[in-house]
Amino acid sequence: SSCWPGRALNGSCSWWAISPRPRARILATDGAGMAAAAHVFAANLYGVRPVLPVEKRRDVVRALDGLQLQHIPIFARDLVASLWQPWRVWASGPRNRPYPQDTGASCSSKQIVIDRARIAALEAQCGKRVRVNDLLVAIVSLVSARRSSYGPVTVLYTMDLRRFSHAPHLSVTNASSILTTVIPREATEKLADAVRAVEVETKQHRESLAGPAFLLLPMLLAGPAPHAYVRRLLPALHPLLVELPVSRGFIFTNVGKVDQGLGPLADDIEDIRVVGPSIKNIAAPAIIAFGFRGSIYLELFAPPGMSAAALDELETEIWDVINSA
Repeated sequence: SSCWPGRALNGSCSWWAISPRPRARILATDGAGMAAAAHVFAANLYGVRPVLPVEKRRDVVRALDGLQLQHIPIFARDLVASLWQPWRVWASGPRNRPYPQDTGASCSSKQIVIDRARIAALEAQCGKRVRVNDLLVAIVSLVSARRSSYGPVTVLYTMDLRRFSHAPHLSVTNASSILTTVIPREATEKLADAVRAVEVETKQHRESLAGPAFLLLPMLLAGPAPHAYVRRLLPALHPLLVELPVSRGFIFTNVGKVDQGLGPLADDIEDIRVVGPSIKNIAAPAIIAFGFRGSIYLELFAPPGMSAAALDELETEIWDVINSA
């Protein structure tokens, strides 16, 4: 298939996907996968070469080919540790102030832009240079704490597993796993305290193989099983793997800076927005973050069945946390 830029009546840029075959394949990608597709598209549009090699393989093994035999003991340790995560989530405080629902509502989205001056002010409040991902997870944890009354606070975030590749490359695939941060209730009073608590958790994740373990554990368990058996088993696991964490915290994903990913196309973009992801049957909005020209963009996404008013409430809560830091 090929992509061509179109221009809407209001002057904004839109994309059209054209497939030469009557039965097109749907590609499931994460944020880095979408950035890779946009970068290659922009490079061809402007007649330049992509900055990294383009990988045709779309399997997870390619993303993890930097791991070697000496990593097996660490991987085994983190496989066992990943089994403990549902119990940590279960021990955290449930959300007793749910977001408004509307059974007839379709999905909706809203965007927040945090400029670089405000980011610098937040870092000054923390007293040090802070990783953007840790800062955002800390902000989300404070929002989550206001929706519950007791116990630790849970925030789920994604990790791009391409960091474990043997060499950097562009790949249009889904090579991300979901990791869990459990923040003590006493650390959710001030943003600086929440940042320190988040840093402890995310540092452990970066220095371990928790990301690959989360993704490969179900593959190892379900790999030999017949497909029909796995399909019957998944609904039984849905309450533990999906409903439990979402009933306590938020799903947050940070795509990262998209300037370089968009390549030469970035200079000609007037504004940018991410819509999605395609999720349903969850009881909380999803938060998608990306950086562009020094600002942080937060896309708030309400799945079908959730009122659009939920995003208004979430936006107010986020700004309250930022302004009170």
